Amino acid sequence: CQRKLYECTVSGVFIYLPLFNTSELETMYRVYDGQNTLSLTHFRPNEQAAMIASAMQLSSWRGPLHIVEAGCAGGHFLAVLAKSHLLNETARAVTSVSLSCFEADPKMAPAAQKLLGQVQSMSKGWLQARVVRSLFTGVGLQPASVDLVSSSHVLEHMLAA
Repeated sequence: CQRKLYECTVSGVFIYLPLFNTSELETMYRVYDGQNTLSLTHFRPNEQAAMIASAMQLSSWRGPLHIVEAGCAGGHFLAVLAKSHLLNETARAVTSVSLSCFEADPKMAPAAQKLLGQVQSMSKGWLQARVVRSLFTGVGLQPASVDLVSSSHVLEHMLAA
């Protein structure tokens, strides 16, 4: 391996350089079997959803909302965010919600599709959810069309230029 681990001393962020290419990332997702087992009651997606809802002031959001998650695993963060903060009385001013989940792991993407499909059916049509079975590249997203891009582990989902 020709990569080295570097630390940004100001932020404390670690990164392997050079970045992984598409082929290497696809291989890792195909053979990696260590995705965290989450649920709708697990603290991680619930705390993330609460933090995002507060930071974005979702309780007073007006108009359409488009949220993208790069590396959504089983879709738990988006599902909790939608169920806890969008499918309730305080979200009536949100006219439409679009949830886009990018997941390259062939074992996790179907689980995300199933869970987000259940959330979508609960919305009576005003929430649309889609799972894109690939690494997040931003291709296909229109300029200024996304209100939030989220990722729990963003560096592992970014492609080398």
